[in-house]
Amino acid sequence: MKTKLETGQKSMNTRTKLSADTDEETAKNYPRILDNISDGVYALNTDGYFTYVNKVIEERSGIPAERFYHLHFFDILNPEYHDLANNNFQRVMRGEDGIPYELAYTNIYGELQNIEIHSRPIREEGKVVGLLGMARNIAERKRAEDALKKSEEKYRAILENSSDAIILADKKGNVLEANNRAEGLFGYKRKELLQMNYTELHPASEKKRTIEAFKKILKQGAGVLYDGAILRKDGRVVYVDITASVIEYDGTKVIQGSFRDMSDKMHAKEILEQTVRKRTIELFQKNTQLINEIRERKRAETALRKKSKDLHLHSKKLEELNAALKVLLRQREEDKTELEEKVLANVKLLLSPHLETLKKKKLDPESGTLLDILDSNLKDIISPFSRKLSSKYLNLTPTEIRVANLIREGISTKDIARLMKVSANAVNHHRHHIREKLGILSQKVNLSSYLSTLP
Repeated sequence: MKTKLETGQKSMNTRTKLSADTDEETAKNYPRILDNISDGVYALNTDGYFTYVNKVIEERSGIPAERFYHLHFFDILNPEYHDLANNNFQRVMRGEDGIPYELAYTNIYGELQNIEIHSRPIREEGKVVGLLGMARNIAERKRAEDALKKSEEKYRAILENSSDAIILADKKGNVLEANNRAEGLFGYKRKELLQMNYTELHPASEKKRTIEAFKKILKQGAGVLYDGAILRKDGRVVYVDITASVIEYDGTKVIQGSFRDMSDKMHAKEILEQTVRKRTIELFQKNTQLINEIRERKRAETALRKKSKDLHLHSKKLEELNAALKVLLRQREEDKTELEEKVLANVKLLLSPHLETLKKKKLDPESGTLLDILDSNLKDIISPFSRKLSSKYLNLTPTEIRVANLIREGISTKDIARLMKVSANAVNHHRHHIREKLGILSQKVNLSSYLSTLP
C-alpha cells in the first residue's frame, strides 16, 4: 500500500502523463478545457486514489480538489455500488475499456447524485498507470424515466378501466397491447391479440376502408372512422366507431385505437331509417301538394308584380314628362323676357336718341308728321313690355342712352363730342351720370366693358 505522500506525488506525475501526447501549449490549456466541459472528469491511480478532478466534480460533490487527492473512490460512493465500481476498476486495470454503468453517491450537502460512468485505461509506454473517467449527471434522465414509469402505470390503469375496447399497434399495424374490453369485444385472449395484425380484426369488406383510415391517422396524427366493423373470433361482425391517435408508449410512437360497440345504435338506426322512409313518403306527398299551391301563388304574385311595375313605370314616365314640360315652359318664359328686354334696350339705345335729335331739327310739316307717327307707333310696340325692363335701362335720359351706346361701341370721348356736337366736358358729365345711375360710380370698372355685358 502506498502512502498518501506517494499518492500525491503520483497525482502530479499522472497530470503530466495525461498531456504527454500533446504539444506544450495544449498541455497548458488542457486543465482549463476540462474545467469548462459539462461532464465530470477524473483520474485514478492503480491503487484507486484520485489523481485529478475537474471543477464539475468539485462543485457537484462539494469536495475541493486537494482533498480528493487523499481519497479512494470507495470513500465517496454509497456502499451498495462498491462491487460494481470495483469490478469496472479491475477491468480497466487489465487494459480493457470500462463498460458504462450507473451509480449514485451523496455529496457533502446530503444530496443524492445519480451519474453514469465511462472509463478507460491511462497508459504510459504501453503500461496501464491509471484510469481516466467521465461522470455524466443523469438526474434529469432518472427523473424522466421515473415520470415515464409512473405515466405508463397510470396509462395502464386508465386502459384497463376504459369503457371502450382499446388496442395499441405499431406503425405496421402489429398489436402491442390490448385491454380487457378488447378481449370481450373481439373474443380473443390478450396473448392471442398480441400475435395479430389489425387487418385480421376486420371483415374483408372493411379492410380497404380500414387500411386507408390507418394510413391517414399515421399521417395526420389522429382520426375517426364512423360506422366501421370488426370481425370477432366466432365470425360475427360487430359494428363499431373507431377513434384513433398517435401517442408515445414505452418510448416509441404507436397508434391507440378505441373501439365502441355500436350494435344497439345500428339496430336503433335501422328502426329509425324505416320510420324515416315512411315519414319521407308522407312528407313527399304533402310537399308535392304544397309545391303546386306555392307555384300557383307565385304565378299570381308575378302577375301582380308585373302590373305594379308597369303602373310604376307609367307613373314615372308621366312625372318625367311633366318635369320636362315645366322646364320648357320656364325656358320659354325666360326666352320671352330676354327678347323683350333686348327689343326695349335696342329701341332705347339705338332709335330713341336719333328720334330726339330729329325732333329738334326743323322739318317740313310732312316729315314732322311722319316722325310723330313713327315715334307713336314705336311707343305702341314697346309699351306692353317696357314696364318689365330693369331700372338700370329706364332711368337713363335719351342723351345718356345715346352716349352709353357710343361708349359701348368703343368710341372715344373726343369722337363722341364731335358726333354729338358738344364739348368733351359735357360728354364726361354724361359719363359720370351714367356710372352713377348704373351703380358703378365707386367701382374701378371700365365703363365700355361694363356696358358691353348689358343686354
